[in-house]
Amino acid sequence: KMTNQAKYEAFISGIDNSVAGSDFYGNLAEHVACSAEGNACDAADGINDPEGWYAVALGTAEMIVDDWTSFYPELIK
Repeated sequence: KMTNQAKYEAFISGIDNSVAGSDFYGNLAEHVACSAEGNACDAADGINDPEGWYAVALGTAEMIVDDWTSFYPELIK
């Protein structure tokens, strides 16, 4: 059974960066990871275990990738 950390890392590394451009801050995967991890940190007040933190990060990353053009219009080619 994969841990939430492994699922999160696999999801981020599996993002197809060819669908988007990049900017000073990086490619699509780097943007998604930054946003997902930031959201997990914001939500982490009640999360004391890393698996819970990675579950929040993964859920955020999945939501963002589904609508990445709304989150990062500057990356649209």
